Amino acid sequence: MSLKSSACNLNSVFSIIVIFWLCVPTFAMFALKLEVDGEKVDDVYIKPDNVIDPVLERHLSVSERDNLEIIVQFYKEVRYEDRIAMREMGFDIKHIFRAIPAVYAIGSSSAVRALAEYPRTYWIEYNEPLVYMMNETTTVINASKVWETKIIDKSGIIRQHNIDGTGITVVVLDSGIDAGHPDLDYHEKTILNLKSNTDLTWVEMENTDTSSGHGTHCAGTVAGNGDASAGGKAGVAPGAKLIGLSTGEAVAIINALGALEWVYENTRPNNNPYNIKVVSNSWGSNEVYNPEDSICQMIRKLTYENNVAVIFAAGNEGSEDHDGSVVTTNPYSLEPAAFSIAAHNRLGTGMSTFSSRGKATLNFTWPDFGAPGVSIYSTEARRTLISTMVKQGGQTDAYYMAISGTSMATPHVAGVMALLWQACPSLKVMDFHDDFNGYEGPRAGTSSARQNNNNDTYWTSNDTRIHEGEFILKATAKYIYPTENNYVPKNHSIGMLGLPYDYAQGYGLVDVEKAVALALTLQELRRQNPLATVFDALEQYNKTIEMRTITRSTDTLNAYWTGEWSWLGSTDGAISSTNQRKLIWVPQDANKLVLDLQYSAMKNDDGMTLGSLYLTLDLDGDDNPDWTGSSGFTMSGKRTEELDITSGEFGSARGRFWAVNIEGQGFKFGRPNIFDINEQYREALIEYKVSAELTFGGNSSIFYNMSDYHSEVAQMQFGTPKSTGKTITKNQNYFNLTGVVYAPKKPKKPAENKIDFCLIGMLLGILALLGVAYFMRDKIR
Repeated sequence: MSLKSSACNLNSVFSIIVIFWLCVPTFAMFALKLEVDGEKVDDVYIKPDNVIDPVLERHLSVSERDNLEIIVQFYKEVRYEDRIAMREMGFDIKHIFRAIPAVYAIGSSSAVRALAEYPRTYWIEYNEPLVYMMNETTTVINASKVWETKIIDKSGIIRQHNIDGTGITVVVLDSGIDAGHPDLDYHEKTILNLKSNTDLTWVEMENTDTSSGHGTHCAGTVAGNGDASAGGKAGVAPGAKLIGLSTGEAVAIINALGALEWVYENTRPNNNPYNIKVVSNSWGSNEVYNPEDSICQMIRKLTYENNVAVIFAAGNEGSEDHDGSVVTTNPYSLEPAAFSIAAHNRLGTGMSTFSSRGKATLNFTWPDFGAPGVSIYSTEARRTLISTMVKQGGQTDAYYMAISGTSMATPHVAGVMALLWQACPSLKVMDFHDDFNGYEGPRAGTSSARQNNNNDTYWTSNDTRIHEGEFILKATAKYIYPTENNYVPKNHSIGMLGLPYDYAQGYGLVDVEKAVALALTLQELRRQNPLATVFDALEQYNKTIEMRTITRSTDTLNAYWTGEWSWLGSTDGAISSTNQRKLIWVPQDANKLVLDLQYSAMKNDDGMTLGSLYLTLDLDGDDNPDWTGSSGFTMSGKRTEELDITSGEFGSARGRFWAVNIEGQGFKFGRPNIFDINEQYREALIEYKVSAELTFGGNSSIFYNMSDYHSEVAQMQFGTPKSTGKTITKNQNYFNLTGVVYAPKKPKKPAENKIDFCLIGMLLGILALLGVAYFMRDKIR
């Protein structure tokens, strides 16, 4: 062999060595890719050792002869041969899901054991029965304040529409909705109301909540318009739309899974005709969290694929666990993609006794944040089980009732998310993971990929990312510190952004004003640069919240509100009507009050309704009228009352709230069918609108100092401008976006004194090989 040939061979060897050396990292990554979580090699499915859910395992051990309802997931898809195999095992297939590769079926215990051995089986779970997690609170979380806060855009122009959830649709997945309720108007507020039957088909009807009332109460908290209370008991997002999905009273996994699949099919990207952005779930299980469960998989698909905010109640099992020694939180609420909602007390000063707690040492079992859940007034499904029990307890309002539970806290947050979606339509899933500080002990029942507690790769995977809405609510929540008897843990931990959080309330009570300010700031930054993040908005949102003192040349203030007066008569002779009270603040300087009432005296849309309404005033807050306006039937449906309030009983009552109420008589013609549950009462509904105008005399300058944002209080606005020399000054809240500017981050300086030993080692190795090759070639020459 010639020297030239030897040199060529050495050059070839040298080239191969260098190429191999440089490609080692790539080969290593490829090798890792072939083993995804230890389950797939070249896309060949290796079935985990255990594919049976622990709950199902318990049922299998009780009896080998009983038929069981199960939900089985197959690898990637449900194939024809999978269905054939199930039938040969003796299963009766009831439903095949589309959103996830799952089948609902009934079969014997031995058939389930056989299915567990089938090579394409991914996970089998029991169709477990689930449980429902059973006015002033909109003020507690600052929602009603946000409704009255004006928005100043980047150009300095005041927007015409405030934040109230307009344009957003929320699905209430529950016992159903009584959409005949004045606050939940069928086709207008509740745009779809569906009830499923045993084969998971959906039927449209006005009232799907005929035995419980749980879902109707939740729906009113989300987005009720408050018509039956002059707006006083409106929901958190009164401008939002609702869709009811009724799973009935005896809800089980199969019903809930079918409903979530309906949401999934109707929220696909670029095919979301109802603009569904939120689904509220006040139900759950008392079992252990397992990411393999079908409900958890549907939560991930809704969030990560369809960008839907999925809200879950944390549960009501916390009464015996105030020390955080065990996990009592609803397992579905613990799915990282879900929002887990705890129940604070009615005033938001502490926790409810019943709200489920996580384990103090396992932060992934903690709720995310909370909302009021004690004695929550909301819409009542007429003539249902809950309303009957409440009436026996002394509540008499025909259209509202107060009940407690994380079920009541959850729809608060669903309504808040509707407000955030309106404020920031660009919300999405972020590259930020849920809180996790490790497991304790083995997690029985999970696949091999998620059972290794020393390997936390699952909690850094895409499946544990959270939604920007969740991040915003955590970042802006008001942490409630412990006091005597407020049921808040004495010790807290430090979570994201250095914020306090604990196993009872998570990051604290949601604060709608701050959350909406952060969402508006984020949307404005993304208008300037689509790459803006929530972290960019965090640096600027606080300065957007401001209160200005505004002065106008006028001597009047006006307020407007609407409602729906009702007379309800049942077949047992009971008669009731709605409370239509609205509060107005009457300063000492006011000298005249003009009240204008307009209503429909007669309508014939669903049987003929006749009515006559009139105005009353309660000046001292004792719920008895101190003044009554003109009454009697009038075809025009219009009454105007002009009152001199400078003297007498009116004059001495100035400087406090007056209650304006709507009274009247009404009747609806038609004989009820006592055998139809929806026809067991007569109901006369009369829509109305009221305007109130205060006129001021005396001094040339008046300061209207009233800042009560309770939804029962009429918010006065400036009247017609006048050049009389008189002015009125009042405070006005704003979200001011004029100073929001996207500032690109400066490139970070290279880290000093940091040595990449891996890179240096690789370079030295290459240099060594080059040296050896050069030496050998020189020697041969």
